[in-house]
Amino acid sequence: MTSEDVNVLLSVEQGENGEKKGGEASAAEASWRFVYRPEIDGLRFWAVMPVLFYHYGAVFGFTGGYAGVDVFFVISGYLITSIVLRELCMGKSVLRHFWERRVRRLFPAIATMFVCLYIYGWFMLSPNVYNNFVGESIFGLIAGSNFYYYVTTKDLGGYMAAGPEAYPLLHFWSLAVEEQFYMVLPVVLTCVWRFCKTDRKRWMWTLGFLGFVLLASFAFSVGYTPINNPFCFYLLFARAWELAIGSFVGIATSDVGMATMSRVLGLHLGKRVSPLAKRLMLEATGWLGFGLILFVYFYFTREMEYTYPYYYALGPCVGALMVIVGNTPVFKPSKDLSGDSGDGEQRIMTTCGLFLSFAPFVWIGKISYALYLWHWPLWCFQGGVRLSQNNVVSALVLTMVAIGLSDVSTQLIEQPFRSAKRVGRKPLWILSGIVWTALLSFSIAVHVLEVGGSNKTIAAPQVEDGMDSSSTVFVPTGSEPQSFFLEDANPELFSVEGIEKSSVGWLKPSCKVINSKNPAFDECPGAEDMIVYNEAGDPPCLAFLGNSHMEYFREHIFGDLDC
Repeated sequence: MTSEDVNVLLSVEQGENGEKKGGEASAAEASWRFVYRPEIDGLRFWAVMPVLFYHYGAVFGFTGGYAGVDVFFVISGYLITSIVLRELCMGKSVLRHFWERRVRRLFPAIATMFVCLYIYGWFMLSPNVYNNFVGESIFGLIAGSNFYYYVTTKDLGGYMAAGPEAYPLLHFWSLAVEEQFYMVLPVVLTCVWRFCKTDRKRWMWTLGFLGFVLLASFAFSVGYTPINNPFCFYLLFARAWELAIGSFVGIATSDVGMATMSRVLGLHLGKRVSPLAKRLMLEATGWLGFGLILFVYFYFTREMEYTYPYYYALGPCVGALMVIVGNTPVFKPSKDLSGDSGDGEQRIMTTCGLFLSFAPFVWIGKISYALYLWHWPLWCFQGGVRLSQNNVVSALVLTMVAIGLSDVSTQLIEQPFRSAKRVGRKPLWILSGIVWTALLSFSIAVHVLEVGGSNKTIAAPQVEDGMDSSSTVFVPTGSEPQSFFLEDANPELFSVEGIEKSSVGWLKPSCKVINSKNPAFDECPGAEDMIVYNEAGDPPCLAFLGNSHMEYFREHIFGDLDC
């Protein structure tokens, strides 16, 4: 999800022994060449839009759109590993430069979004909703969202059990996975480069480490997902292999990586492949990979997410690998010095690369990080001002709003902070530290003191069983016990006039029913997925919240109650 320039290393002149002497670069000193790869931004488009459409009701058939996150993981592993190894080969201070760039790219957009949502929620959300939202933001600020959501949803079925109103920052779990990867990889590779004195040892240890991570993490994911799906879905231990695939792609598609590995490992890669055969292989690889990604988006189902990532995630990850490898930059001599490389050569684009480089795809890809940040809160908080009962219309309208906000955020917030000329290193760290501390302090204070939010009252409309489950619902009571199935509903967005809410919490599926003395509530599966509304002395009105499983249990629970 995170945004990173797709200017990647293509070639480098190698020293003979590659040994580090007197602080000089160990593997690369003479010439470096960089190229912008627009097809990677285009691939970002095909990663973020399916995620949006899946979250917005799996519209347009994107029932497997959640796999777009896996494509993002591969892209991130590819770019981040390329950057770290490039700077290690150049002899730069990796940790300082790398983490500075991460702060420049990630934090300004996150801070801006949090400030906007804090202000909106203070006036528009109920106190309980607002309090829980700022509680989530605490973990978002410390890169621990995936642990938070694992703990809070593990007993409820994991990610699929978490409704949008319950967790407006749920999408931060994947950002946390990437941020944790960013913390570990540069440290490990820096240690390898520092303690290994020759290129051979450095590359052997690098490949060994990445290979171990890939195999161990994948084996763990396949073996443990059926046992503890939430653990494998949210946490880095079972997701690291996806990022490691991207890391290997970063090495394999750069001349410096291939040349060095060929030399130190005694390999001779690609020496006997003719230009025509190479072009045909790249074309086939790119299109097959893209086709595999599309197949996953439309073939995977919502139910498969209950046992995800498992080995299912191989599909989008291998597809992303093939797209990136299949569009490896190839150059030909050119008299036109304005070619992509700037070295008197012109890049030959594959047809797949040309397709992914379509200008609208690239534009959305460049704002994909901000788009991923904004899309989920917009969907969560629009329940009280529902745009349409038609999910497709709502999805399209919200997508346009999210794209507009993301473009503004990218141009006015992200871009200025990414420039070291406009925001120097020292001002960046000071300003970021102050803002981060202020946001964290505010979130903790609001959560502990339980302040903020707005108590609004409106008349309670009549509700019929089976009504549009995605709408805001206000449940009335009558002289007889009533029950309603409200899939992913949000009846607590406002306080309802004349109805006393007897439950504690705010629409998390674990919300307890506390005014019923019937033991059936403790014995029936799914009984925690209910909220009870009643006026003093009246029979309870039960609002059942959940998915189709909750609807199945509703009849049994309600039928057994002695109200």
